[in-house]
Amino acid sequence: MAAGNGFGFEAGNNGDALTSANSGSDFISTTGGTAVISTAQAMHGTRSALFTGTSTSGACYMQETFTATSSIAWRFYIRLVALPSADVGIFGLYNGSSRMSNLELTTTGALRLRDGASAAKWAGAATVSPGTMALNTWYRVEVSAAQSSTTGAFRVVVYPGDSTAPVSGLDSGVVTGINTGASQYNTARLGVKGSTSSLTIQAYLDTWDYDPTTTTLLGPYTEVLPSPTLTIISSAGPTSVGGSDGHVEIGYGTVAGASGYQVSIVDGFVSTGFDATAVSDPTSPHDFTALAAGDYTVAVRAKA
Repeated sequence: MAAGNGFGFEAGNNGDALTSANSGSDFISTTGGTAVISTAQAMHGTRSALFTGTSTSGACYMQETFTATSSIAWRFYIRLVALPSADVGIFGLYNGSSRMSNLELTTTGALRLRDGASAAKWAGAATVSPGTMALNTWYRVEVSAAQSSTTGAFRVVVYPGDSTAPVSGLDSGVVTGINTGASQYNTARLGVKGSTSSLTIQAYLDTWDYDPTTTTLLGPYTEVLPSPTLTIISSAGPTSVGGSDGHVEIGYGTVAGASGYQVSIVDGFVSTGFDATAVSDPTSPHDFTALAAGDYTVAVRAKA
């Protein structure tokens, strides 16, 4: 998956088994449970992925591989249906199949970091978060890590949905000077990964994303809508040399989910950028008037 826009499980139908194609990941493991597309809950869009861990070390996760890196930021949304019967990993950073560090969910809904030596970490001297995640509530989990076996850094912050205010007791702060792995990260696992043969847990996951070039938290998911279809209806140059009564009339189609539209006209031929004076929520068609002779680029975009 190309980092930047997130993957929201919208590519499957209710009840479909999770696959690389409908999850956006490279590999799915369900040796200890099930992972399916669900329309029962969704943080964004209309679908999420329902993970149910039942047995065999609770292995029920999706895996993403990427170019080896020492800095990474990751974000995912989670909604717990049932707390785990034993502490379980819900996110881990790996080099190949070797775990470098991971995030655990406890039987009470608290979180803890496990460093490269499996030692429990949180803020200060704490080894588990003072805050907990409640059942049947969407949370956004933000993780950042800087890899080093001696001077590594890790941070976990949990927010209610798309809020920018962390849940009380669920911000570890940047935990520094720890072992976050002896080797660079090139693999991540998201889902359920336990260490007991009889572990049970159930949770929805949605809208995951990562950036393997930074430790800056990604922030809330921002929906990226497709561009509306744009049509040039008519155009005419100035009626006199040096005049400025030319015009370009455009029309555009609608985009599902858009809250509005912006149209723009920019001097010259450009492939990116919107003019600072872009017109918001115009009716279609829209006529750009008072134009001098010259080349222009017109554009339209949908607002989420």
